[in-house]
Amino acid sequence: FFFTFAVTEFMSRFVSVLLVVFVSLVWSCRAECPPVPVQEGFNLTTFASAPWYAQMGQPVIYLTKNELYCVVANYTITGATTVDVYNYANVGEVNGEVHEGSICAVVPNVTEPAKLAVGPCPLPSSLYGPYWVVLAGPDPMDYEYALISGGQPTHSTDNGCRNGVLVNGSGLWVFSRTPVAPQAQVDAVIAQAQSLGFDTSVLLPIEQEGCNYPSGL
Repeated sequence: FFFTFAVTEFMSRFVSVLLVVFVSLVWSCRAECPPVPVQEGFNLTTFASAPWYAQMGQPVIYLTKNELYCVVANYTITGATTVDVYNYANVGEVNGEVHEGSICAVVPNVTEPAKLAVGPCPLPSSLYGPYWVVLAGPDPMDYEYALISGGQPTHSTDNGCRNGVLVNGSGLWVFSRTPVAPQAQVDAVIAQAQSLGFDTSVLLPIEQEGCNYPSGL
């Protein structure tokens, strides 16, 4: 009886210690990647009013390093909380093989319109991945640049925090309304991203010079 009691007491304390260590590790990991804010007073109508040309991007499984040419996204509001998204890119070179397609976006919480979720239209929106407008400016009625994140970064690095590279929870992009944005504009957005704790070393330049974009954008 005493042996059993001692073993039980030991195991109880051991499990308690493990639980404390686990919780501490979880919280320490969270602390390493501070919560990322999104754009206050975000105006989805303004955001979707014209195409966005990607200037810098984190390669991910659905937009690899070999596809960082002529990347453009066009948004069409279809309802109070729903948006159609058309994505376009070239493979290997400017005006190379076309990689294009449409997906759907929703605003899960109308009180946070800058926190969208995106995914293939046939899927239920509960399976969509986060697509956050972290920064859009300079004015809610005139967005000329934007910083897009695939949700809250969770991977801590020596340079800050980054998103994943698979599907949901992946990607970081610098957008501009201008196909070839002024370098000062791009640098300013990157500086803002760094100030928010993003590891911007994951960003690669996206070639837009000389691109022939689809008609109708």
